[in-house]
Amino acid sequence: MTALINKINPLTGDVLIIVSDASLSSTRTDLKSDINLFLSAGASVSIALTYKPDSASTSSINELIDFGIRSGCLFLGKGDVFLAKTTIVYSTEELLSDGIEVQFSTDHIAYLIEEPDWIADGAVLEQIITHSETYARRSPIFLGTSNDDLKIIRSYAPDHRCALWNFLNSDKQTTVRQRKPSTEEFWLGSTFDDNNRQLGIDLKKISNVIASNHEARLVLRTALPSRLENPRGGKETVLGFPFVPSSEDEFIASLDSYIMPVSALDSNHWKSEISACLRAGVSLFLPEQLRPIIEDRAYYFKGEITRKLLSDILDNSQPKKRERLGGDIGVISGRNNFGETCGFLGLAKGEEKLDGKLYSTDPSNGGIDPASEVSKIGSGVRDRAVKKVCFVTSNGAGMGHLTRLLAVARRLDPDVAASFISLSQACGVVAEYGYDFEYLPSKGDLKVDGPEWNKYFNRKFLEALDRFSPDVVVFDGTWPYQGISKAVQTYPAEFVWMRRGMWRKEISSTSMVRNPNFSAVIAPGDVAEAYDKGPTQRAIDAYKVDPIIVMDESEVLDRNEARKALALDKDANVMLITLGAGNINKIDDDVAEIIKEVRDLKEPWEILITSPLISNNISQDIDVRSISIYPLAKYAKAFDFVVSATGYNSYHEWLAYKIPTLWIPNLRTITDDQISRAMFAHDNGLGFAVAPDSSMGIGEAVQRLADRTTRSSIVDIMHKYSFDNGAYKAAEHISKMAKDVKR
Repeated sequence: MTALINKINPLTGDVLIIVSDASLSSTRTDLKSDINLFLSAGASVSIALTYKPDSASTSSINELIDFGIRSGCLFLGKGDVFLAKTTIVYSTEELLSDGIEVQFSTDHIAYLIEEPDWIADGAVLEQIITHSETYARRSPIFLGTSNDDLKIIRSYAPDHRCALWNFLNSDKQTTVRQRKPSTEEFWLGSTFDDNNRQLGIDLKKISNVIASNHEARLVLRTALPSRLENPRGGKETVLGFPFVPSSEDEFIASLDSYIMPVSALDSNHWKSEISACLRAGVSLFLPEQLRPIIEDRAYYFKGEITRKLLSDILDNSQPKKRERLGGDIGVISGRNNFGETCGFLGLAKGEEKLDGKLYSTDPSNGGIDPASEVSKIGSGVRDRAVKKVCFVTSNGAGMGHLTRLLAVARRLDPDVAASFISLSQACGVVAEYGYDFEYLPSKGDLKVDGPEWNKYFNRKFLEALDRFSPDVVVFDGTWPYQGISKAVQTYPAEFVWMRRGMWRKEISSTSMVRNPNFSAVIAPGDVAEAYDKGPTQRAIDAYKVDPIIVMDESEVLDRNEARKALALDKDANVMLITLGAGNINKIDDDVAEIIKEVRDLKEPWEILITSPLISNNISQDIDVRSISIYPLAKYAKAFDFVVSATGYNSYHEWLAYKIPTLWIPNLRTITDDQISRAMFAHDNGLGFAVAPDSSMGIGEAVQRLADRTTRSSIVDIMHKYSFDNGAYKAAEHISKMAKDVKR
């Protein structure tokens, strides 16, 4: 698998479906319905189709191809190399006998077993396991198409994960409901975000407590994270459901209770899950911070989830007590009780009818004992609407503006919702964090002149604001567009300008005179601000915060985790080339020289390069590996040293995570003074700069960074320039502004 991953520019996607012509005629699955369910959940679908030239299923094959193309699926062909998150093998028997022409690697792999007795042969079972070890990072999952089949499969494969295939289409009636194997077993659900390391730690603590309770499990609506996987042969304390991307309500309905650690507030996945719990009447155990939003429809706890809190929940979950808990419930119907917060939680606005169940808080009626660590829920209903912030970014050369605002959005108060309007074609990344967004093409993307684009933007921007209805609008960019300046004057919201410093000294301060129209200006700090020679250096109108980075160091994977995630040898010498937006800076020669110098080093080095460079600037036959991941910061500690441009975000991320760096500034940015930033690092021992003001060349810099002692000295100096993440202060300031808005 490692050799496969190291190939240049493999195709990537969420779900890979492997299917044969024989599977298309099956009466027990409906492939089109399954594909639609994946697509409706926002997952990409790729298909590897195997069939014989004289197949009798030609019409079915053509029908699938036509459907797949119209649905936006990717069909893989001979010689394609594909990396998937989840692979589902519909045609297990045909795959094992005939193989497929596509090379693939996957995190999870599941085999659909339509005839359970087929795997009664131990040799067949061993063949499947061997196949999974070849292509997947994790042990295989066996899927049955009915409860009876699932029992048989479990009897043949007792040491492996088995699950009901929830997209089963029997007699053309698709069912996706999760069903517990035992009504006596207590299922405690929770949320999971692979980018939230602290949440993973908290869930591990919960699973450790649950491990001592043989009638309870922690259940996550996700592929089972490796850090929470049960040891082979051990009790399955944690269950994961990677194949139900669009059945959130059905998943929630299978739970007895749902608990959310405080650390989950840094993510956004929990919002829709809480919404589903409210609709299904599942009891909620939530951090105290959410009381103003959810009000009297949950139990609340303060601080971290403790062993005593979990014991209280599990004690009340035992069969006898569970019957008492369910014996006296109140039903609320009519207009939802939390007003506009239904939009924040993913419910439809308006007069939606909710038939949700509330557990009584009176211990005599079966409620949680008040002596437990679960605080009693409040009484009465407050129609308190969530506050809203809309983040607006200019186009820029790369993703700097978008990433900086994403860093702030992630740290807003829990009762402040975020959305995005962006001119960046990459704005879709915010959806992965649970945020709504609207993309407005820039003048260059539309290929129109300034006056025509201004008319277009003015209209579309106001329309987008009307849809998002924000209390605060935050703009990150150098020049507030005409449409933004007009909106400041007419739209009923507070406007904030997120304005980084380090403008080039020759840049006019004309743009800055627009700031009186904004309610506030926030200035992200810059480690190199002592070398700031531009107009922002003299500005006194801003609320200043420390440098802003998208990920705290606690969220960044450690060296071993990062290397495992990137399929890198833990003992190898590894360097990364990431020179930013190649479309505004010709970097071919620099990249070629860097690769040559690294190849000439005495010790072997593995070279990784961000994919935009490999696709636009470097010949495909050069032995380097392309990566395309966001945020790259999460994997920073995988690299021994980095060659980087000196844009604001990259500069402060490499410094924050203490990664020795060769700084090569982008010389063609319009306002950003990357040369001064690079020279500050060079002059103060924070790496080396190859820049017009530096006498050092690429060869010398690479030689020095390849030396472990030199890298260690750079890391020591970087510690002296440590800083707090300014995203917190910025988010706190913006959250307060939003709450102060009276409508």
